Amino acid sequence: MIVLYLFVVTYNDEHKTMELIEKYKENDIRGATIIDTMGSGRYMDMEKSLSKPIVFTGVRRLIEHYMVHNRTLYMIIRTKETLKDAFRITEEVLGDFSEEGKGIMFAVPVACVKGGSFTNLESSNPTFEE
Repeated sequence: MIVLYLFVVTYNDEHKTMELIEKYKENDIRGATIIDTMGSGRYMDMEKSLSKPIVFTGVRRLIEHYMVHNRTLYMIIRTKETLKDAFRITEEVLGDFSEEGKGIMFAVPVACVKGGSFTNLESSNPTFEE
């Protein structure tokens, strides 16, 4: 049976995204999806501060655009060795994740995957039997 991993990284320094992707690529780690995200605490603070009447909707959108956001990157990784490399590279680029406020990264086993470059894998046609 093939074991795949979902690798997820949420980090605060969005300006390092290109460097991170380039380092992954140099180490043949590919296929990341990157999304802008915001933690629930920051979201609640933003909503409270923006709940006061603002004359123009465009001003609110402009303020929201310049609020600090996080980036969340996720990808399916095929081997434990590549997963170790992904953790190492991430901290090389973004810094020590044991520091508060740096972000979070984790990996979980993937039960099945379908699509992309995973179509021909054994795990792309699960039976879901106990």
